[in-house]
Amino acid sequence: MKKLMILIPLFLIICSANGQNGDLFLSFKGGYGINRIGYAGFSFEFPTEGFTQNEIFADFQENKKSGYQTALAGFGIKPVLVRYTNTAFRLMFGAAIGSDFERFIAAPHVGCEVSQAVRSRIELFLGNKNQVILWSPTSERWRFMAFAGIRFPLI
Repeated sequence: MKKLMILIPLFLIICSANGQNGDLFLSFKGGYGINRIGYAGFSFEFPTEGFTQNEIFADFQENKKSGYQTALAGFGIKPVLVRYTNTAFRLMFGAAIGSDFERFIAAPHVGCEVSQAVRSRIELFLGNKNQVILWSPTSERWRFMAFAGIRFPLI
């Protein structure tokens, strides 16, 4: 009970932040996908009208089972579906180009993301990315990944 009494004021302080206010962000994310796919990436995000975020990103993915690796860079759009003071639910649409270290590949994707702003406008987020990799081996074509990350405001 004593620990709970300490956590309640801490939670109220964290929830007093105001997020999704149109800042520039630098984000780092990592995750895991179906068929043992490891995922890591970072991005630069900038706002447009209606709290929509545009994203310039770089991703690295590796299939742990087969050893197939991809390095991608691209652009994405994240329109907001639902927004509250500290929370936003966004759809993600985008495309990337890159290499699997043998050939050129392209990868359009769709997904969604939920972000929660904490103190100092830092955001924590969870999401999923559903991706098709064009010009890759047939067994590596589809990617379904879940990720988590942190987003820092650039001032």
